[in-house]
Amino acid sequence: MPTLAPPKKILTVDDNAIVSADVRAILEGAGYDVCPDARDGEQAVEHVRQYEPDLILLDLKLPRMDGVEAASLIREESDAPILVLTGYGDSELLERAEAAGTSGLVLKPFSEHGLLSAVRTRLAQRDSEDFGLRCLVESMLRDGASEETIVRTLRATTSAGDSRARAQGRPGLRSVVRALTRRRVRAL
Repeated sequence: MPTLAPPKKILTVDDNAIVSADVRAILEGAGYDVCPDARDGEQAVEHVRQYEPDLILLDLKLPRMDGVEAASLIREESDAPILVLTGYGDSELLERAEAAGTSGLVLKPFSEHGLLSAVRTRLAQRDSEDFGLRCLVESMLRDGASEETIVRTLRATTSAGDSRARAQGRPGLRSVVRALTRRRVRAL
């Protein structure tokens, strides 16, 4: 089933092949485009240059170049959010990672819900469009909600109604929902 929101590219950096495979399966299952995995810090920096991901999930304990140093180098070249994906709760290490430019944490072992929640939250913070609302509309469309129900829910969820959106030169909620609904019907 095609998604309405454009897929985001995510880079995973972990030297544990099992963890990488689990993360990839979860992210792809949620509709994300996952770049080829990086297994160490040097590969992470190379992959950021090559694939230009929208978000990076970075382990801190890596061979050849640790995650803190990799984050620092990545930050010099990319503004993609970097979420730390680690099993280490060492506060000094996490503070160093934050100082290097990371902006969130997912502790191992993680749940599918926890991982996706962290990814969606961080992407929503970065996007100028409200990614969360698009996901809500997609979910409601998948569940067969009517246009009126979706509009009513979006109005209740946001304080901005159609008039404020139009005043800012953006389409109103009703027109956005109609367009999404038409696109959804054509995809079926």
